[in-house]
Amino acid sequence: MRKHPSSGELIFSPSDLVRYLESPFASWMARHHLEHPGELERAPQSEDMKLIAASVVASNGESGAGQSLGLISPGELREQSKDLSATPGNKVLDQAVENKRNKDLRLIEEDQGS
Repeated sequence: MRKHPSSGELIFSPSDLVRYLESPFASWMARHHLEHPGELERAPQSEDMKLIAASVVASNGESGAGQSLGLISPGELREQSKDLSATPGNKVLDQAVENKRNKDLRLIEEDQGS
């Protein structure tokens, strides 16, 4: 999102639509910052968030500086999901896998006319 230099009208990009779909609040904040620069300040990062960020960087084995998120293919996602679902005690993933299996079974039964 940016402002047109002469008219001051907002110009939106496809990434603005994606941001809105992910978080209407984040979209609103980006627009507010554009229309009222410097009015709001970002809150300092809490110790909890610093710990979470450090653990994510450590688990990825990256320095974090200048790193961007990469996209993975659906096949890679399925493989990673299999690895995670095999982790004992991961109730959230176990439930997600079970829901997926049940949905697949229902689709098979519908295809067979049961």
